[in-house]
Amino acid sequence: MTLPFHSIYRHGFVRVAACVPSVRVAEPAFNTAHTIDLAQQAAANHAAVAIFPELGLAGYTSDDLFHQDALLAAVRAGLAQIVETSRQLMTLLVVGAPLRLDGR
Repeated sequence: MTLPFHSIYRHGFVRVAACVPSVRVAEPAFNTAHTIDLAQQAAANHAAVAIFPELGLAGYTSDDLFHQDALLAAVRAGLAQIVETSRQLMTLLVVGAPLRLDGR
C-alpha cells in the first residue's frame, strides 16, 4: 500500500504528541482520566506516539508518598485503565508512574 504524497508517514516522519495533562498530587484517578482523554485526542489527531510527563500519574511532588502502598496501588489501577484504553488506539503511549522495585 502506498501512502498519499502529503502523508508525513510516506516520507519517514511520524507525528509525536507531547501531552501535558492537568495533574493533581497524589490523585492517580484524576490524573489517569486526564491522561486517557489526551491519549484519545492524540489518537484522533493521528499521532503515532503520545508522551506524558514523568510521574504524571502520581504527581511529581508526591515525595515520601511514593512509599505508600495506597498511592502505588492506585497508580497500578490507573495504569491498568490506560493499558485497557490503549488497546483501542493506534497511538503508542509513554506514561510516567512510580513503580516499586525490590520492595522499594
